[in-house]
Amino acid sequence: MKTEIVEDWLTPWGDVSFFIDPAWRKTADYNCKGMGFSTFFPTDAIGVAEAKQICEGCPAKRLCLEFALQNADDHGIWGGVSERQRRKMRLARERRLRQLAKKANP
Repeated sequence: MKTEIVEDWLTPWGDVSFFIDPAWRKTADYNCKGMGFSTFFPTDAIGVAEAKQICEGCPAKRLCLEFALQNADDHGIWGGVSERQRRKMRLARERRLRQLAKKANP
């Protein structure tokens, strides 16, 4: 399988540029710059903890997380948050939006 470097991410799947929002991925100040793509798609708890540690203090952390939430990305660590945590966040956000909609349109 061919490996390409796309926006500083190593990926065996070829071009994954559709994952990358230029508003934050093209900045010079993010902790994961130059790291392998697989670092943020760990297969065990140790890998999850390591990926989250890399995200700590990253200036793009919030943008990264928001990108994953808006795109319903259920795989990997984005903005220091796991798949399970993001699903909970997305469900809570959807619940809150429904509540607000009900209040606005009784």
